[in-house]
Amino acid sequence: MAVQDQDPLQAEILREVAEEIRDEQYKKLWKKIGPYITAVIIALLAAAAGYEYYKYDKHQTELKESFELQDALVMLRDGNVKDAEASLKDMSQNAKSGYRFLAAMHYAGVLAEQNNSEEAVAVLNELATNSETPAPLQAVALLNKVALAADLENADYKALTAELAPMTDPNSPWAADALELTALMALRQNDNEKAKAALQSIVGLQNIPDAVRQRASENLTLLNAAK
Repeated sequence: MAVQDQDPLQAEILREVAEEIRDEQYKKLWKKIGPYITAVIIALLAAAAGYEYYKYDKHQTELKESFELQDALVMLRDGNVKDAEASLKDMSQNAKSGYRFLAAMHYAGVLAEQNNSEEAVAVLNELATNSETPAPLQAVALLNKVALAADLENADYKALTAELAPMTDPNSPWAADALELTALMALRQNDNEKAKAALQSIVGLQNIPDAVRQRASENLTLLNAAK
């Protein structure tokens, strides 16, 4: 049932469900998944550097850029956003090692925090579609891109949903996140049945946190009540 056909109470329930999904996605993707992926990618890059240690120049470049990234993140932590943003932007465009991908991810995060969503989406899209981007970071970039793009005035919900489709496979480690975003965009299109199907799929997933399953179940109950 479309929102315009519902009474005010039903419309409010749907709005609250959509907002909860959106807020949870922002918290997870920017504050939880981001640092986790940073640690994973740094470990991968460090391993690669060790493997090719004999290539001295390459190793020195990676070492130098790892410190540059750390310095930028320290500036960001300490509230020096302007200098951190400039450093991250420069690294994302000019770094020679794999650290440019991490810099780009953090640069997009800074842009998003400053409500420069369109620029952040562009940076994330480049990361997500660049075949050189490490696979875990590609996935996180795509999820973040969709979460931000869904809030833009000219958001194409159908196209964004299609981009997520491969990640909604139950065997994907990102299935719960992709399905939550799918539910959000379905609600934005007044497609409550598709939103419920996505939430039901989350409930049936294996090896996901209990809190994620419970949230999906609770939102599903709310949607079923808003018939």
